[in-house]
Amino acid sequence: FLAVAVTKADLVLAKDHPFWTNGPGTPYLERGYWHRREAEDAAIREWVERHLGARLVEEAEAFSEVGYFFVSSFGYPHPPQEKRLTRPPRPRRVHEPIFALLDRLTDELEEEPVEAAEPPSPADEDAEDDWGDVF
Repeated sequence: FLAVAVTKADLVLAKDHPFWTNGPGTPYLERGYWHRREAEDAAIREWVERHLGARLVEEAEAFSEVGYFFVSSFGYPHPPQEKRLTRPPRPRRVHEPIFALLDRLTDELEEEPVEAAEPPSPADEDAEDDWGDVF
């Protein structure tokens, strides 16, 4: 899984972009949320292709799975011409790429069959252990 994160959402997204609105609750903590974000993923992929070039997208798509994310270390739109922040930073959505990875890993672990351990044979129980008469 490759996460392509545009880390300066505060500089590249308009104030009315859906990135800045808070949805109800914390849907990113719900199991499988990352598989239901195709529309957002496609929109960010399109933005990356348009602003950063098709070659980046082509290289990223060589991976088996790619997720596209906007993140912001400031947490609010901040014009680059202002030298000082208007309020303290409140990072926004910086956790999403790692949560996506963890969600995908959980799916992979559940897909792998787990083999049951063989119960010990009676011969193993009667065999002398390496501890001898220590106990």
